[in-house]
Amino acid sequence: MRLGRAGLPALTLQASAAPLPPPPPKKSLEEVRKEIDDLYRQAAVATDAYNLAEEKSKEQSAEIVRVNRLLTEGREKIDGLKAKAGAAARSQYRNGGLPEARSSSSPTIRSSSSTRQDASRTARRPPRTSSPR
Repeated sequence: MRLGRAGLPALTLQASAAPLPPPPPKKSLEEVRKEIDDLYRQAAVATDAYNLAEEKSKEQSAEIVRVNRLLTEGREKIDGLKAKAGAAARSQYRNGGLPEARSSSSPTIRSSSSTRQDASRTARRPPRTSSPR
C-alpha cells in the first residue's frame, strides 16, 4: 500500500475500457426509404404550420395597425371635444353663466335681462329728496 503526502493511502486510477455499444442493426434499403419519406412528411406538416402561423401573424399585425389608428383618431377627437367644452365653460364663467352664443345673438334676452337689472336697481335706490341748506 502506498501512502500519500498526508499519510493516507493514495488512490490510483486505472483506466478501464468501457465496452462499446453494439452496432445498430443494419436496415434494409426499403426501411431507410420509409424513414426518409416519414421525415419529409413531418417536415411538410411543420412547414405548413409555420406558413399558417406567419400568415395569421401578418393579419394580426395589420389589425393592430388599424386598431391603433382608430384609437389615435378617437383620442384626437376626445382632445378636441375637451378643448371645446373647456372653452364653453370659460365663456360661461366670464359671462355670468349665460352661454355666449345666446347672449350675443339674441337681443331680446339681452334687453330683457338688462331691463330687469335696471328696474331692480331703481327699485333699491331711495328716492331723492332735496335737503334744505
